[in-house]
Amino acid sequence: MLGIMGQKFGPPDIGSLIPKRLIEEAGGLKNFRTCECGDGLKIHRRIDGERVRRPVNGRRGFETVRFTSTKNAARDIHCESKGEFPLFCVLEIDASIELYRDQLDVVEIHDELGETWACPDAFALLRRTQEPIWIEGKYATRLLSGPNNLKKLEHGISPKLEGKLARLRRAFMRAGLSYVALNQSFCRSKTVADNVNRAFWQRGKIPAPEEIAHLTELLASGPLPFRDCIAAFSGRAFPADWLFAAIARGHAEYDLRNPFSLESKVELPTGRPFWIEAPAFEDDVEYAGC
Repeated sequence: MLGIMGQKFGPPDIGSLIPKRLIEEAGGLKNFRTCECGDGLKIHRRIDGERVRRPVNGRRGFETVRFTSTKNAARDIHCESKGEFPLFCVLEIDASIELYRDQLDVVEIHDELGETWACPDAFALLRRTQEPIWIEGKYATRLLSGPNNLKKLEHGISPKLEGKLARLRRAFMRAGLSYVALNQSFCRSKTVADNVNRAFWQRGKIPAPEEIAHLTELLASGPLPFRDCIAAFSGRAFPADWLFAAIARGHAEYDLRNPFSLESKVELPTGRPFWIEAPAFEDDVEYAGC
């Protein structure tokens, strides 16, 4: 079972607000441990390290996807919608993320507004610091009816959902932990999706150690254009593909928010995903955060 830095798991202490069926289908109380994080936050995790919820089977109207992750000891990642797949693709190729799991936890909070619970879409560990992050993907776009019943799209989420996400963020922050709401519209936007796909579909390649050493040496003095970094893989038939593979494997990174060109800057991993603290995207039409 994955741990949480600075926290300890103990016997299961699951409140009555958590659906009994969810617990039973996950193996019952005997298969859970609870982390009492303080300030009304409890995290419940399965001992066997599996998802707390069964993946949907497609009969609920969702388009489900499953892929094998290179970051999670060849575990399958289950995506339950069109929106979740691009989100998990971002996590898969983000050099700052060492590993992640889909729906690993049941989160329970008790605050001044009462009690509530959630199953975050993902749990991740940052590569450099092992800092844990809980991630929830939501569409930060709403279809509204205007005058004469005309439909329009507006950035934002419903007040009810915004309130719940805010409560979860506060509960984690009070416990010294991070909870991030990531905009699935951002992950699916053309520029981001194009950049992610370039690396994601090359992730099966494993660059040689000497190639990674060469790339690291090239980038040691700072960011370089993509065209210059290809030199690290000059012995390959398609060197650009191998550079994307190195990016997908966490050896380098480039800014997903900017349209790709051979002049795009590649750099060594920064250690912290931009979408945690820098949500603005392009002309502010799309945002990484909800």
